[in-house]
Amino acid sequence: MRMKKLLGVVVAAVVLRSGAASAYEADERQRPDQNWTAEQSHWFHHAGQGTFILPYHWFLALERPTLRLFGTVPLFREEDNLARFGFLPSPTDPRYNPDGLPIGFAKDRVRDPDTGDEVEVVGLTCAACHTSEIQYRGEKILVDGGSAMIDVTAFQRELGLAVGYTAKVPFRFGRFAARVLGDGATAEAEAELRKRFDAVLASGVGEKRVAEARRLYEVPGGFTRTDALGRIGNLVFGLQLDEENLRVADAPVNYPPLWDASWFDWVQYNASIQQPMARNIGEALGVRARIDLKGRDEELYRSTVNVRNLYEMEKLLSGPEPFEGLRAPKWPEDILGEIDRQKAA
Repeated sequence: MRMKKLLGVVVAAVVLRSGAASAYEADERQRPDQNWTAEQSHWFHHAGQGTFILPYHWFLALERPTLRLFGTVPLFREEDNLARFGFLPSPTDPRYNPDGLPIGFAKDRVRDPDTGDEVEVVGLTCAACHTSEIQYRGEKILVDGGSAMIDVTAFQRELGLAVGYTAKVPFRFGRFAARVLGDGATAEAEAELRKRFDAVLASGVGEKRVAEARRLYEVPGGFTRTDALGRIGNLVFGLQLDEENLRVADAPVNYPPLWDASWFDWVQYNASIQQPMARNIGEALGVRARIDLKGRDEELYRSTVNVRNLYEMEKLLSGPEPFEGLRAPKWPEDILGEIDRQKAA
């Protein structure tokens, strides 16, 4: 019981101030031995799975949904803003994370199944929901595969507001267009950008109205929790196929840890899926990878899902045999205190 209380104190020490996690330098963290190299860990944090939130440079150019009479409006993508939703900072590097986005964000290139165009996008990765951090007495411990502290619902809501403010607040779209297109862009290029931007806004507004009308998400998830299966089903089988398939998603639960999960008899926590890659592809579709479920012949089932990366992630997590992939971290006694061996026995 004493150990359980101490663990609760440790988890609570992941500072959430006014719904915000504190910002800090990524290289200050302690990394317990989990059978991964630093390179493997960093790749997992930013490997794309084909998810599609927004075009990449749109995301970098968006301002926060705040109003200011004087001075500049901070960008949405800045570290302190994304930390408010629980996303953990990650170091910049040219190969995996060129713009220093948090753990769980990927710069990716996908082929849109609707248009056939290749698009550079920002998407969420497996690591967004399955990387955690413990803060205790000034020390920070990064846990790969642990339950994340993020609030996906709040992130989605604020991002939607940022898009709406960009479209409706005077002068804001002009600043956005200058960041996306660069100085000296033609009026035709800005008009085309505006057309595409308004289409994204209209799609988001329509999705929100349907959700509110059908009261799909009346039970909030919040930090550490979401109804993943409910939201996946609604996005894939409802919004992308037939709205008659939409169902109320009212069972938010904690993000599960990933170590050893590949070797379970059932790899989805409601005992609905046994094959890890089927689970992984479903997860990618639920985090807004795109798929054509209404096309004909060769176009049917075309998607942006990065099957190769999902397979490599699964191999990295599982290892060749049980307990040879990602491992649960051992209790760091030098940081969190010694275990009472007698009580533990």
